[in-house]
Amino acid sequence: CSNKEELPPTVTLEADKTTIKANGRDSLTFTVKVNGRVETRGVSVRTDAGESASSSLRYAATKAGSHTFYAVYEGTKSNVITVSAAHLVVTLRADRDSIRANGTDRVRFTVTADAVITRRGETETKLDGRDFTTEQSGQYTFYATYREERSEEVTVRVAAESVTLIADRQSIRADGREAVTFTVRLGSRDVTDRAVIMRRATPDAPINGRTFTTSQYGDYAFYAIYDGARTADLNLAATPTSLKFVK
Repeated sequence: CSNKEELPPTVTLEADKTTIKANGRDSLTFTVKVNGRVETRGVSVRTDAGESASSSLRYAATKAGSHTFYAVYEGTKSNVITVSAAHLVVTLRADRDSIRANGTDRVRFTVTADAVITRRGETETKLDGRDFTTEQSGQYTFYATYREERSEEVTVRVAAESVTLIADRQSIRADGREAVTFTVRLGSRDVTDRAVIMRRATPDAPINGRTFTTSQYGDYAFYAIYDGARTADLNLAATPTSLKFVK
């Protein structure tokens, strides 16, 4: 009578992926099979140094590099799996750090792969594309996200162009009919429709529209406000009308 020697089991180690991000959050899951069947009891996954790697059969890395694993079941070792852990660095760069608030001057961003650029604020706004332009002055902050990773923030300063108040004449007759017409310019652009034209008084008061008439002769001063920027004063003389006597 002969006794057949029992063959050792065939142990196989598998992983659902072999490349992860070294951020401590991205993870992989090991599967151990014994003679072709999934086994969770009595198995361990170890590193190439022989240390126990994961009791939950999951692994996350915090250091970049290659990591080698094998499984052990009843003293029998499995095949070896090599896992690559890499730091994913998301970069956001701007071709300039300041633009003018004229709606045409723009900053262009360069980002990692298909990263999404977001502008910070009370309501964060995703950019549609890689350019940013605005007519509102101020300081704007942006960041990019890609695969749950976030870049460092980039700040762009938006400076208002000089705002100028222009009149089509320096004096009018104080007859209640002759009018002066004002134009407000931001750089070379006409922004009159979005500006407020103020008449100096006590207190200062906005005029209605872009024209001004008066029946009171004297000297008047005006200024305009656009996007929080104020122009210099513009002076206007309203001259008395001449009286005509009929003989």
